[in-house]
Amino acid sequence: MNIVVFNFSDQKNIKKYLYLKYRVFVEEYGWPLKVDAKSRMLSIDRYDRNSTLFGMFDIDQLVGVCRCSFAEQEYPYANLLASYIEKSSNLDSQYAILTSYAFLKDYRGKPSYKENGEQLITYANELFLYVVDYLKSRGIYCILLSASVRGSEKAFIRWGFKAISLILNLKGTPVQVRNYAYEIR
Repeated sequence: MNIVVFNFSDQKNIKKYLYLKYRVFVEEYGWPLKVDAKSRMLSIDRYDRNSTLFGMFDIDQLVGVCRCSFAEQEYPYANLLASYIEKSSNLDSQYAILTSYAFLKDYRGKPSYKENGEQLITYANELFLYVVDYLKSRGIYCILLSASVRGSEKAFIRWGFKAISLILNLKGTPVQVRNYAYEIR
């Protein structure tokens, strides 16, 4: 497995990213998202343009992604996370918001080996640990996210995220979500 960090200017990987999001969120989960019918890719949204994107590749195939937005950027659920940000004693303005965390079905919950071959973890967890190291190296010590309570919630809790809100029904989101925080040590 190979993990690549890229941004909006990387047209080759952006197309793969949008197609993977289409397969997961539209085809599998049935979300009513804006799709380009010709290319079968999600349309680019304003958060894609200003985010750092992480992709996990199996040879040339993109199998997992996540999008990372930063505190100074506008984010649609920022107001839902605001109360946590205000209450947290060790949280300053340096935090990141993870979104669009998605893996192809064949790679979800499947084991992957760390480079040393000793620790068995999932592909999704391997990508998450990479993102944590990336953020920590840039002085960011808190990750916030909103996740579906029907599936991905279990993984995020297992990785150390703490629930910071009640279950929410957000407009335009066909599943219930909850907000989570992860403090990087």
